[in-house]
Amino acid sequence: MRKYFPVNPVFPHPAISLKKFLRGISFTIFILPFLCNIYAQENPADKLWAEAQAKMQSGRFKEANADFEQFALKAVNNDSRLPEAMFNQGFALSREKGIAFASTLRPWESLIKRFPKSEWSAKALGEIITYYTNLNDPKANTYRRQLTEQFPGSPVTISLTRAEADKLFTDKKYTEAMKLYSTIESSLDENGKKNFLLSKMLAEAGSSPAKLLEAAETVFLSGDDTDKALLQTAKELYLEVLTKSNQLSAEQIARAKTRLGWCHYAGIPDYAEADKAEKLWGEVIAQGKKDDLWVGESQWRLIQLYAGPMNFQKEGQWKVSIKYCDEMIKNFPIGQFRHEQALFSKAWLLRCHGQWQDSLQAFNQLISEYPNKAKQKVIQDYIQECQEHLK
Repeated sequence: MRKYFPVNPVFPHPAISLKKFLRGISFTIFILPFLCNIYAQENPADKLWAEAQAKMQSGRFKEANADFEQFALKAVNNDSRLPEAMFNQGFALSREKGIAFASTLRPWESLIKRFPKSEWSAKALGEIITYYTNLNDPKANTYRRQLTEQFPGSPVTISLTRAEADKLFTDKKYTEAMKLYSTIESSLDENGKKNFLLSKMLAEAGSSPAKLLEAAETVFLSGDDTDKALLQTAKELYLEVLTKSNQLSAEQIARAKTRLGWCHYAGIPDYAEADKAEKLWGEVIAQGKKDDLWVGESQWRLIQLYAGPMNFQKEGQWKVSIKYCDEMIKNFPIGQFRHEQALFSKAWLLRCHGQWQDSLQAFNQLISEYPNKAKQKVIQDYIQECQEHLK
């Protein structure tokens, strides 16, 4: 009879102590990560991947391309890095001087065919489209259609579509721009939504000056009235509107001229077109009723022009602003915004120029006609300042 049971391949021989067995298991667990790491380092595909990435980052594009190509040959078919490697092949070649685009195109077209659902294929199509677009080559449209059909929701599709729509909008091809914006409407930011709305309005406006005026107003009121790019767009529209002024009402003409004046005044650096603004506002005042909305707006703009940074230090110019303040105080009844605005502006301007007695009189008139203003600390401080200077 045998002394021991036969050796079981699963369980240790009874003659081996439990202590020795556990020690062996511990050693195996300890050494296994190192063995795996050594194996990974010796994996030729992994080594090529690391070297290719390093060469790409250092700008050695031709060498990087060769390594990515070798990686694609040696990696197993289910390696998740394969699409990126194939994209990087073409990308590296596209950055290398003296390499024909046909060489770049080959790995990208192979990628698109082999991995038709990969986002790296969408990126490859995006690079191809950009290349042909810069050359004004009609092939760009062919690849653009493929991108749109194959990857309708891809960030690449959305980005390129937006760029093309913006270009069409800038080129005043509003119908084409509107169609492109509509395909990515849910992904548009606020500026994109504004351009989409305007392209739609302008496409529908045609030659109608009233509809063009509405579009100009949408631009003018859509942001900060010191945004020079926005004001430039609005200015072009208002100028176009006024070429057809015989089809507009007196109110529409006054509105367009008043808004256009501000586009001239604030839309160009260093007030280079302030004289055009002054002329337009003067025309509105001369041609309208004294208490007309746009007459008041034009008078207010002239107050800003004569008292603002362009003329603030010029001798006597601020007094022209006082004249327009008096006109507004006289023409607009107590309780209307323009009346209150003009009265405060007059008092404040007189204070700024050291006319303490006249400023105090204007502030007293302000709180007399608008008693709630007397409770405002800033008004109280201005009145106290005037009184102290008159002691």
